[in-house]
Amino acid sequence: LIPPLPLRVFAPDAEVVLPQALTASQLFGIERLTGIELEAAAGVVGLSQLFLRWLALMPEGDHEHPIDPPGLTVMRIAGGGYRVTGAHRVVWRWMNVFGPDAYPSSRPPSTPDGVGRGATTASASDLGLGDLVTMTIVDVFETDSSGRLLSYCPTFDNRSVRRTNESVERMKKTVTQVDDGVRAFARSPAGKIATAAVGQAGRLSMRAAVVVGNAVRNKVRHNLKSGGEEDELGGGEGLVEASIS
Repeated sequence: LIPPLPLRVFAPDAEVVLPQALTASQLFGIERLTGIELEAAAGVVGLSQLFLRWLALMPEGDHEHPIDPPGLTVMRIAGGGYRVTGAHRVVWRWMNVFGPDAYPSSRPPSTPDGVGRGATTASASDLGLGDLVTMTIVDVFETDSSGRLLSYCPTFDNRSVRRTNESVERMKKTVTQVDDGVRAFARSPAGKIATAAVGQAGRLSMRAAVVVGNAVRNKVRHNLKSGGEEDELGGGEGLVEASIS
């Protein structure tokens, strides 16, 4: 029998540390000012519940946007496990509405004479209900020697949420899926066979082109010899030889 997905992803003694926020409005509202409280969970049941709450903070969030480069940075650690660092962008629909008193007004820093420098900083209150938004998350986790997660802790700035364009995101996702598909096929046994066949076909095609070219050249020379015009070529050169490994 195939074990449930959480048991295939997490080690039995895995731990996670995630934001303690219960709602997206809390995470991207008041905690933008007071800081994010963290909550830890251990064991497959506890961390699964915490993960479900974490994912719900970004309604229907799409987390399949790895940032490459740098991709994943993998370091071997004591005990045969691995420490992995990566980053991804999460894309989701903004479902929060903040009142005018949600934040103090964002004012630019002032010079000693009271003159402001720069423009007012944009805030989450600038986002509208239903806007497509994105945020970058740095992923830090450790795995055992078999690749199952031992610990996970995301790092992000909850003030960095910004509006994005649906057409652009759809295009990025399509390109990523095609690229992943090509890489997966290239690594598969069928892909390796196909790659070898294409290379062999290319070598055979080049050999065939050389053979045909030599045949045409020799035919022309034969006709020139028959017409007594061989001297115009500066003497009879041998066949053109080509060796293609």
